[in-house]
Amino acid sequence: MNYDKISGYVLLVGGVVLIVWIIVYSFQIFTGKITVPEVFKNNQIQEIKVSNAKLNISNEEQLKENISMATQEALQKILPSDFISGLINLICWSIFTTIAIFGGSKIASLGVKLISKSSKAGLN
Repeated sequence: MNYDKISGYVLLVGGVVLIVWIIVYSFQIFTGKITVPEVFKNNQIQEIKVSNAKLNISNEEQLKENISMATQEALQKILPSDFISGLINLICWSIFTTIAIFGGSKIASLGVKLISKSSKAGLN
């Protein structure tokens, strides 16, 4: 029995299965059937409400505070709070898929080398 050839086929099939699994899983994420795995959780920044307990608050300071609060509210309407964590999770998934596909191709190419080595040696 030729163990190099058997090992070669196992590695070839394993590498191709890994690549196909990553592509199918990524396609399901792309089409919205499943969500991106959460590496980073959505830790919403808790709003700290400052009470108006200050004794001498001027109109100018109060105006600056009102503008700052209005800007924060407008920004939250434009960018939802989970947008950043979702984007980071998608980037992490893309990096993982790149590494996994590269690894799968290396595993498959190692299998092809073992198959061709055993075929050239005349050990059919």
